[in-house]
Amino acid sequence: APFASPAEVAMCRPYLSCPSAFSQVEFDAAVAPAMGRKLRANPDAAMGTAEAILSALLSPSSIDASDHAEGETKLLASGLKQLRSSSGGSKAEMMMASSASFLSSLALLSGGGRHRKGRRAPSGDGGDLRG
Repeated sequence: APFASPAEVAMCRPYLSCPSAFSQVEFDAAVAPAMGRKLRANPDAAMGTAEAILSALLSPSSIDASDHAEGETKLLASGLKQLRSSSGGSKAEMMMASSASFLSSLALLSGGGRHRKGRRAPSGDGGDLRG
């Protein structure tokens, strides 16, 4: 079966971004490992779907992907490999944009630039709004 298109994943955004419907446990146990396997096995076909899923998880979900950036799922390595292998032509440009968006979403879901699971931002960066 072909991978879901980014448009098809976008239709699932309300479910994916709802903490009461889609949990960290589901992401850790099923989604991240499957995404990692598919990206390693068939990166050209899977990258658009993987990027759309991570993008859908950005807001307002509470998913933390930091354990999956490296670890067994190797999402970071898969995204970087795809970004490096993209060269020449409009298809390669689209893949490069998708890979870059995937890596950006992975960074944000791994704690880059936002609070995750009760972590406090370092003092002085405006993250602590209590005054």
